[in-house]
Amino acid sequence: MNTAILTDTSCGISREEAKLLGYEMIALPFLLDEVEYDEDKLTKVEFYEKLKQSNDIHTSQAPIKMVVETFDRLLKEYDNILYFPITSGLSSSYQSILPIVEEEYKNRVFVVDHKTISVVERGLLEDVSRFLKEGMSPQDIKAKVEENAKNTRVYISVDTLEYLRKGGRVSALSAAVGNILNIKPILFSNGNKFEVVKKARGLKQAEDEMVNLVANDFKEFFGNEPIEKFRLGVAYTECIDEAKKFKDVMTETFKTDIILDELSTVIGCHIGTGAVAAAIYKKIDEN
Repeated sequence: MNTAILTDTSCGISREEAKLLGYEMIALPFLLDEVEYDEDKLTKVEFYEKLKQSNDIHTSQAPIKMVVETFDRLLKEYDNILYFPITSGLSSSYQSILPIVEEEYKNRVFVVDHKTISVVERGLLEDVSRFLKEGMSPQDIKAKVEENAKNTRVYISVDTLEYLRKGGRVSALSAAVGNILNIKPILFSNGNKFEVVKKARGLKQAEDEMVNLVANDFKEFFGNEPIEKFRLGVAYTECIDEAKKFKDVMTETFKTDIILDELSTVIGCHIGTGAVAAAIYKKIDEN
């Protein structure tokens, strides 16, 4: 059985790398001052230049017409499609496509609510590719991924509250006070909407807090399971040097390899430049 892996640009993998890895990808749109773009139309440098100048920022779900056209194109070459849209906790893309799949693509397209974000989705797709090579059915892969979805943990320290204000996530007063006091909120997501779990004074303290949060997850949430069962990642928006330093801290602390990725523009719309993230993804058990 020949199965295509389809995702979207929220995964943080570049179009070029996705092609090398054998993944198909849909570009998610976003609006800056009411002008629509997507990751294929702007380089990261161009995106952040426009983001800094924009006052009105909105993201949007994958266009249904584009998704359906992609299904039809891929099904001429593949027997099935495993589709990994942006997590249902952050977008309506997942819910919107389900009725169409049920009516027109049942048992051919499998839409997976994977609950991963950016750098951790890279690990998920590696597991999925391995399962397909081993002959696992798309139905079983969907079930395994969704069962494992609770085992994703992402923490992001944002450099400024300004972009959350522009996107309507915090008030103008909260943003102004936070920026004046150099407050760095730490956001958490397990595939659902981001929530503030800590506030730190300055980036160094924020990064220390994220290391502590990850360590606590291993102890309390994962019950001290061996580090070999997990992939750890560091992600960032337009601050590669700082992200590399933080990666070194994570490597030293947890004594394991750390994936380093740039966050997608869709996530960047909400958190802006200078953000650093720590992520945990539990590998999927084959049994």
